Amino acid sequence: MKMLPGLAGIITPHIVDLIDKGDINVIAMAEKCAILEIRYDLFAKKETWPSLAQKIRQKFAEATILGTVRLQKDGGQWPDAKAQERLNQWNEILSAPVIPQWIDVEWEFLNAWEKFLKDLAKQSVRVISSEHDFTTIPSWSHLEKAINLTKKMGLAGFKIAATSSEFGDAKILYDLIMKYSADFELFGAFAMGLTGRASRIYSLNLGANLSYASLGAEVAPGMLSVDTMLQALEQSADFASEIAVENFLKVQDKYVKN
Repeated sequence: MKMLPGLAGIITPHIVDLIDKGDINVIAMAEKCAILEIRYDLFAKKETWPSLAQKIRQKFAEATILGTVRLQKDGGQWPDAKAQERLNQWNEILSAPVIPQWIDVEWEFLNAWEKFLKDLAKQSVRVISSEHDFTTIPSWSHLEKAINLTKKMGLAGFKIAATSSEFGDAKILYDLIMKYSADFELFGAFAMGLTGRASRIYSLNLGANLSYASLGAEVAPGMLSVDTMLQALEQSADFASEIAVENFLKVQDKYVKN
């Protein structure tokens, strides 16, 4: 069953520190997120990784927990040359008493990690197949290749975060949403960068049900705050186009500056 549209907040070491200190603003924003993504790669002490899901679950019992070990080439801290070694870390994380309900695996590793993916299914852990492109927006054929492999593997989620170079170039992502989002339980397709920020909201109008919001400083280019995202979602029926969303965001920009 497809999940309701949801915001994912990013859990970083800084955010955990603020939560531990009782920062009411950060805690309030995290409570508004349907999904909390633990960026394991940003936590320097790997021995703490298995306990992070339990820590977040104790604070935010209603949130769906998504785990990620992001590679350097995808904007993370895990060395690209040691990509395969992440399996050892995942096995430790998934041996803990409390584990993520979802984990993120780049679609380029799906074939190599097929046995691991089958083991995840036995634990009822769902997988979101992903790609992060910090240069451009991939071609339609490239995106369909990723989608088709994800479906072949029987995975429940798909996410593409690409980079916008000019306003309006996220249309191919919108086409992807309208054609394929219904095939997945969790589906996100949006563009990073200032000219792509409206896609983080408008994509949800078209059938995507995953977008990311900042609990503090932005983790990715163009990421919007939780409050801005929620305010936009409340008005989503008024957004007949991506331009309408961008106009809303420009008003928010002026409000913040004033």
